[in-house]
Amino acid sequence: MSPTMPKIEEGLRNALHKLTGSPRVTALDYMINVDAQGEEYLLVYAILHDDDASPVPPREQLAGIEGIIRDELEKQMGLWVSVRFRSSAEQQHELDRRSVVAKPRRVSAA
Repeated sequence: MSPTMPKIEEGLRNALHKLTGSPRVTALDYMINVDAQGEEYLLVYAILHDDDASPVPPREQLAGIEGIIRDELEKQMGLWVSVRFRSSAEQQHELDRRSVVAKPRRVSAA
């Protein structure tokens, strides 16, 4: 059974409040996807500030961000979570390029 959007957004908002320091995560975009076996999963894009995305941060830093996101979402839902990282510019490019395709929802700290 899919969790409700408010529960997902609450978990992501909580994660954003814990994600302080560098690299800066400016927003979390998400969408529910379906894998090859027909199972739903949550795809989360951790949007990094452009200045912190190049060069790519060390894997340990990205793993820490991913861990916080997963921990907060586990409290809210039961879906498998896939976390991907993009800079703000990369995400905007993808959103512009996919104008007719379903776009992810955004959760920001503000």
